[in-house]
Amino acid sequence: GLIDFGQVKQISGKARCTLGKVMCALARRERSTDEPYGVLRDLEPLAELGDELGVVLRDGALRPEGPAAVSMWLFEQSELS
Repeated sequence: GLIDFGQVKQISGKARCTLGKVMCALARRERSTDEPYGVLRDLEPLAELGDELGVVLRDGALRPEGPAAVSMWLFEQSELS
């Protein structure tokens, strides 16, 4: 069945564009059995896009891994979710 929580959000054009870039960056990541979440060089663009969207993590959070992990958690369908 459908569960409707009644949450509505208007997303600005800039934020929509950035969210699209996040989706593309997630899809373009190079992954392997040793690095299933992506190689480090592919995580930095995700971290920068997270900054652009206003994602703030606590002091000491790993960079680029922390902001990139937020994108993966929010937007990626995974067997690990």
